[in-house]
Amino acid sequence: MAGQGQQRSIRPFRESAEIRPKRPIFA
Repeated sequence: MAGQGQQRSIRPFRESAEIRPKRPIFA
């Protein structure tokens, strides 16, 4: 179950970066 929760957090993590290319969260 812990693995599923982590993958779910990565979904918004990548989407946020595409929405805000000026402020890369992964960088």
